[in-house]
Amino acid sequence: AQASPDSPALEYMGECLSYCQLLDRARSLAACLIDLGVQRGDRVGIHLDKSLEAGISLHGIMLAGAAYVPLDAAAPAERVAQMISDCGISIIISGENKLAKLQTIAQGSDTPLTVIGVDPAAGQAFQARSWEQAGAYQHHETLPAITADDLAYIIYTSGSTGAPKGIMHTHGSSLSFAHWAAAEYGLKATDRLGNHAVLNFDISVFDFIAGVVAGACTVFIPEEHMRFPASYSELLANAGISVLFTVPFALIQLCQRGMLEQRDLSRLRWVIFGGEPIAPKYLQQLQSLLPATALDNMYGPAEVNGISHCTITGEVLARDCVPIGPINQISQSLIVDDQLQAVDEGQVGELLVSTPSMMQGYWGRADLNARVFHTMDEQGMEPRCYYRTGD
Repeated sequence: AQASPDSPALEYMGECLSYCQLLDRARSLAACLIDLGVQRGDRVGIHLDKSLEAGISLHGIMLAGAAYVPLDAAAPAERVAQMISDCGISIIISGENKLAKLQTIAQGSDTPLTVIGVDPAAGQAFQARSWEQAGAYQHHETLPAITADDLAYIIYTSGSTGAPKGIMHTHGSSLSFAHWAAAEYGLKATDRLGNHAVLNFDISVFDFIAGVVAGACTVFIPEEHMRFPASYSELLANAGISVLFTVPFALIQLCQRGMLEQRDLSRLRWVIFGGEPIAPKYLQQLQSLLPATALDNMYGPAEVNGISHCTITGEVLARDCVPIGPINQISQSLIVDDQLQAVDEGQVGELLVSTPSMMQGYWGRADLNARVFHTMDEQGMEPRCYYRTGD
């Protein structure tokens, strides 16, 4: 915002915020949160669909010294209430279209809730402040000082293997990933990043933190466009997207139904994907449809962010499966057996990773933390903490 105040920072459906405007609105929101009693280390929920307000919210929350907690906007009220209770959230940033769900959550909550983004005169079961009220706050001259160890965000897992777990990332861990990613993919201020993932998916960190590190513009891809591959590809072309971080399923749909051969995607220089395997045949199709675009497979559980990647080449496509690539230069890895002893080269084992982009731990789950973190003694060096990926 200081270096290039008029550069575009966020864009949604043709509406744009410059970096100066984003900072201004984020500071006003931070002042509102501080006025409501938010202190350094508190958690504030974001219960919004893709929108400019979603981007303003995450930066405003962090400026206030708190951690943002994305609450799945599509999840049932019971699941959202569970995360709110587990994380000790008393303030949520939301919108009028979530009113019925918010009322249900507030009525069943033991803690009084305050919602920003809702008309306070509508008689809800919670205190409310509108976006206009939040935006009218004068900026605090001094915002809380943030250290690398302060929480930046907590993302909850899907809960597919049990109860959802809150993954705690600090400013240090998220920025370690962001700086690595921005450098690795050569992100620059002229880039336009297509935001595929909602905030409660970890790949959104690439768009909203690595994008800001580079001074790039993040363009929200609305959910209604994502449901129709031809509409998705049309938006990518019309918005001049240059970097897209998405998931294999979306790429397969674009291959099969996206009418890519009819789009001008000449600005699209990177398509990055991750989260699940993809068959090489689809990547071959993509390469023929997007010959000027580099395709890249990024790997990394949400607990450590992205820690490896493999750019797709003809040699890669000759394999039966797409590899995850080498561990990046800021991380170290081990492959161990059931006794947590390093296996010989070429042998199968569990991948352990030590990286500055690693989470602080699971929120309120000392039992899980004891299970997934493993400290290894290293000859002549300080013991090193590794995350057990389970892969």
